[in-house]
Amino acid sequence: MKNMKKLLLSALLLLCGLAPAHADGHEEPITFDRLPQAAQTFLKTHFDTLTVAYIVADRKFMGVEYEVKYTDRTEVDFRSDGQWESVERKYAPVPAAIVPKQISDFVAANELFGRQFIKKIERDPYTWEIELSGGLEIKFDTKFNVIGYDDYRYDSPTMKDARSPISHALRRVLQWLLDRFGAWLQWFHTVPQSERLEDFTAQHRHRHEGIGLTRKRR
Repeated sequence: MKNMKKLLLSALLLLCGLAPAHADGHEEPITFDRLPQAAQTFLKTHFDTLTVAYIVADRKFMGVEYEVKYTDRTEVDFRSDGQWESVERKYAPVPAAIVPKQISDFVAANELFGRQFIKKIERDPYTWEIELSGGLEIKFDTKFNVIGYDDYRYDSPTMKDARSPISHALRRVLQWLLDRFGAWLQWFHTVPQSERLEDFTAQHRHRHEGIGLTRKRR
């Protein structure tokens, strides 16, 4: 029994000693054909005309992650099963086919975003997140409800004067508008017109009924 306890303790100590060594991962340059088949198919479908700069396999404690970088600075990250985690482009939109329709419709219908395009998209089991060409980040839950906005970043090539007082003020105004009216804009662009009209009519009727009751009491 004592020997078994010593063996278990030794195994536990060995595991604890190995975990930090693997926690930081081990990056290894690999060739395209060593990517999972799903990742190869994805890249051939959406980025076949681009030139690969490098591919790295990042071996972590719980598996392998893959990073693919192109010469135009496009970057795609994959999970160990070959499913994409994030796609980022510097000067062009991400492929429209990988953006859920609910997200693309939300961006296209929102006049506050002007002509900005989606330059980055990320996903995990719980959220989706996009970054627009102006630097604004928008986070969605799995049902594509907006759950957060992040402020402008200053590394956007479309915002050369982002640090100026005027740009800073505009940035604050836009953030205020999004915080105040973002939920309403999402409702307006996702609810059919007939339902919006019914809601408006119901609210109008209740308001007048309330006014009538007030007058009777007087």
